[in-house]
Amino acid sequence: MESSIEDVCLDLLGKTEASTIMIALLDERTNQLQWRYAVKPLNERYRRMHIGYGKGVAGKVIQTGRVWSCESREQLPSRLGKYPIVLSEQLQSFVAIPLRTDRLFGAVLLIGYRTVSPLPSKQIWGSYAERLTNMLIEKEAYA
Repeated sequence: MESSIEDVCLDLLGKTEASTIMIALLDERTNQLQWRYAVKPLNERYRRMHIGYGKGVAGKVIQTGRVWSCESREQLPSRLGKYPIVLSEQLQSFVAIPLRTDRLFGAVLLIGYRTVSPLPSKQIWGSYAERLTNMLIEKEAYA
């Protein structure tokens, strides 16, 4: 039986001992990101978030194309209100990873912790990010 995106996220949650795993995807019609997948969210608010390029956690990661590791939300470069997913999910630390290839642009994997926790290394999440990227490409090809 083939794994779903949710199954892979659930496996990653266990491997990283995270509080939540989320994936935001770029909607090419609106040019905004939305959180489309979530494992163990506190509430459903993430579904209503529309994130502009360069805004919030996902928007900044898409803008820079780089992994963002935040060991404590006190390290955030702007006031907390600029990061709605951090507030909504009560995140204290996180790693946000751009999922990109030539065929996929605009996806972010968020590994979030509700307590200040040691963040997982690329050795731990790297293969999951690659697998999720491939699954998202395949899903889009058959949508």
